Amino acid sequence: MTTTPESATPEAAEADLAQLEQQVIDGGDVTVADLTAAKERVSFARLVLKGVQDRAEAKRLKNADDLRAKTKVDVAKMFTGGQYVDPLVAYDEAVVALDRLAIVIKGNTALLDDAYHEMSRGGVAVVGWDGGIPAEHDPANSARVAQGDQVTSLTSDGITYIPQEPSLWVRAAAHKVAEMHGGLTIPYGPSLESVLRGDKPSAISARVS
Repeated sequence: MTTTPESATPEAAEADLAQLEQQVIDGGDVTVADLTAAKERVSFARLVLKGVQDRAEAKRLKNADDLRAKTKVDVAKMFTGGQYVDPLVAYDEAVVALDRLAIVIKGNTALLDDAYHEMSRGGVAVVGWDGGIPAEHDPANSARVAQGDQVTSLTSDGITYIPQEPSLWVRAAAHKVAEMHGGLTIPYGPSLESVLRGDKPSAISARVS
């Protein structure tokens, strides 16, 4: 039984042709037209199959092209849709924050000096570098100074303030960031946490986390 050209696969058409050729060999009633038609069916089936395969390949290539194009757009949106932050912007913000920290510490220390001089002008007793305590000394409102009138502490209304080193505060802030991020290992070097490790301002050490 032969198949129609429209439905025949190359294998089926080749099987039909082989059957007809065998019939010729066996002396069967097969005409030249029968053999020619069978051969044409083989060629036709091969062309049909090639068309199916070519269309499938073209569709595959188009789908791959579409996916690549979509992926490129999606990746671009990952950087333009707000997820990506320019590190220079974050760096500038960090510098501003650390600069403010240093300015605050310097300003507070300058304020202690101003307060000490105000106390001196107002007759409020202070403890000198020799440790001598004046008779009119008021522990709730006083200052302690080292040689050169360098304020070492100042108490106002019962609250004691001490001068601070801005470098220690800035270092402590950077060290805290490194600590929060697992140490932040420097490429081919030690961790930033270990590099910045050192004495912290007493206010930080005394604060309960």
